[in-house]
Amino acid sequence: SFARADDEYEDSEDEAPKSAEDDVLVLTEKNFDATIKKHKFVLAEFYGM
Repeated sequence: SFARADDEYEDSEDEAPKSAEDDVLVLTEKNFDATIKKHKFVLAEFYGM
């Protein structure tokens, strides 16, 4: 039999995960363009889920 493992990233797409670091932004499809326009420099890390 198989057991279902809960995914830690199963939050609503409207709610970004909470970050422990104040200078870290969680970019989403909804805030990506605005963030790039607002900040002169952005270091982004992309990963697949």
